Amino acid sequence: MPLPLRELATRLEVNPDTVAAAYRSLREREVFETAGWQG
Repeated sequence: MPLPLRELATRLEVNPDTVAAAYRSLREREVFETAGWQG
């Protein structure tokens, strides 16, 4: 399961927008699916 966006961004020391774009790209390529908001 992928890490939450902000946690991954912090670990990689990148902007959360970069992680969001990468997740979006992977989702579009059907590499994985995200669960969306689960709050």
